[in-house]
Order: sequence, then structure tokens, then C-alpha cells
Amino acid sequence: ESEWKIIYRTSNEQTVTGIMLDAISKLPDTHRPNKQLLMQWIVAQKIIEKNNILMNKEVTAIFDELNEEGISTYLMKGQGIAQLYQKPEHRICGDIDLYFKECDFEAAKNFFATKGCNIEDEPDASHAETHYKGIMIELHRRSATFFTKRLQKKYNKITTEDIIRHKETIKIDEKEITVLPPMTNALQLLSHM
Repeated sequence: ESEWKIIYRTSNEQTVTGIMLDAISKLPDTHRPNKQLLMQWIVAQKIIEKNNILMNKEVTAIFDELNEEGISTYLMKGQGIAQLYQKPEHRICGDIDLYFKECDFEAAKNFFATKGCNIEDEPDASHAETHYKGIMIELHRRSATFFTKRLQKKYNKITTEDIIRHKETIKIDEKEITVLPPMTNALQLLSHM
């Protein structure tokens, strides 16, 4: 029982609570946590599912609004990566990260400003943050930031060329959402760590 409490606490710290419950459900009954902890875990997973439903609705709505304004964007990390999970609805969601080509970055900031959002630019100008409809949104002009100019320049070139060559989409709530192409996505995730 004490080990299961540690596992539960660690799964919360590592934000894999919903995914861990999926794994636990494959264990024989004799190896599962006690009923009280199991119920706590189930409630946590149900909250994660509810949050994902709300987040998916917001992602698709934001994409619709930006598209109506002629602003193209790419979903980074978060809900986009969640779609690669066996059960996307069990991945804990947080903010919405959007990547914009340089030509659309300022237009995106202006769009959110016209909606009454306060835009906070990061000191390195790589991205800006805002809250929209109660959700934290990060607007990125670079999908990753490196500490040397040489690496940053090379990465920016790879990203630009990759986006031109490949259009990658996923479905969220039956809507096509543009995401970073696989190579750029992998580089972004690895550099973000």
C-alpha cells in the first residue's frame, strides 16, 4: 500500500496520472492498489478526460478564428502530441502552444490584442504569452530556442524548409489541425527537454 501511494504521488508529479491508470488496469486484481486509492485515481483520470474535452474545443475554436483572419498556425506540443498517445484523453493538458511563421507572428499577436488579451513578450523575443478564454496560450516565432547563434540559425533553416516541404495535420474533434512536420516536431521536443 505504501508503495502504491508513492507511485500515485510520482505519477502526479510526472503528469502521467491518467496514463498510469491505464497500465494499472492491465494488472491482475491482486496486484492493484487498494479500493480507496484506485477510486482516487479513477476520479483524477475523469478530471483529465474532462479537461481534454474542453481543451480540444478551445484548440479547434482558436484555429477556426485564426484561419478566418488569414493567419496560419501550427499546433506544437500538448494537444498535438497527445494525439499520438494510445488514449489521448488520458494525457494531462496544460497550455496551448502555437507556432507561427515570421510573417504571421505579429498578426497573431494583434489578433489576440483585439480580443482584449494582454500580450507578454519574452525577453529573447522567441515567443509571447497571453490568456484567452481562460487558457494560457504561447505564441511562438521559433519552435525552439538554442543558446548559440550558429545552432539557432541552422535549426531555423531546417524548420523553415521542413514546413515548406511537408504539411502535417492531425484530427481533433474531427477537425484538421496543422502541426509541425515530424522531423521539426521531433527536434522541437528534444530541444525543449
